Amino acid sequence: MKIETHCCRSHEHARLCPDKGLHLHIISQVANCCNISELGFHGNITEKEVLAIVEGLPELRILDFSDSTLSSKALLMVLDGKLKCLYELNVLHCLIKDVDGKDIGAHMHDLLFI
Repeated sequence: MKIETHCCRSHEHARLCPDKGLHLHIISQVANCCNISELGFHGNITEKEVLAIVEGLPELRILDFSDSTLSSKALLMVLDGKLKCLYELNVLHCLIKDVDGKDIGAHMHDLLFI
């Protein structure tokens, strides 16, 4: 498990790469004890985990999911406007899956080059 936290002035940021199964517990612990404004969360990210982030860390300004796998529904949960302070979302090098589990990036590539 890899967890890093750093204080920056009055805000903190965290990078989470925990073992599978501990994500929800760690998110709830971070949400309860810290004023987190930046979160890096990497790995296979579930909709439950995204919901915990959105509900538990409403003041997030920066959210980094780079090099992760998540569903299109999970991504839409972030983009729906509940994170009012969010101004940066990093999904670089992510595998984003549709409801059938297929990479939506492949669909976008097909649409762009028709």
